[in-house]
Amino acid sequence: MRCTWRIPNLAQFHNVTRFSWTGFNQSQLPLLALAFRTFAHQLEHLHLDLLAISSGVYTVNFADVAPEDLDADEAPNADSMFERLITVMARDARYGGDEGVMFPALKSLSLTNTALGPRSQELCRAFNGARLEVLRLKSCHMVSRFLLALERELVQRDAEWEGEEEG
Repeated sequence: MRCTWRIPNLAQFHNVTRFSWTGFNQSQLPLLALAFRTFAHQLEHLHLDLLAISSGVYTVNFADVAPEDLDADEAPNADSMFERLITVMARDARYGGDEGVMFPALKSLSLTNTALGPRSQELCRAFNGARLEVLRLKSCHMVSRFLLALERELVQRDAEWEGEEEG
């Protein structure tokens, strides 16, 4: 017996402002991409809890870095499939606009079991980090890199606001 499933039509979900998915894995990223294409622009609250796999590496390809060598700032080759999905979609003007902001209305972001590494600056921009009111990161890799990128995003926003007030 062959098991098949069809991709749902998410076009009807035009009022979604909160999205939560617990226990999804790398093979379900295309479905997540479809959901984001449909309603990322209107999401105010996003909660994603990626499924940790037995190796302890969370939906991520850490190239030649051994799992025991994974440190918050010492995994420059880390390549999170989730992070790649978000940043690639944010670069596409249909989803990220001109500035790469894929979630312009986002106020609350909660991520569990993901890597926030080499593309942290793009990831912060995609999530509109300067607008976030709530940030929850649980069992994530490279959090310090992500927080530094978020800090730069906030400093840049403040500088832009000061420039607008002077002008």
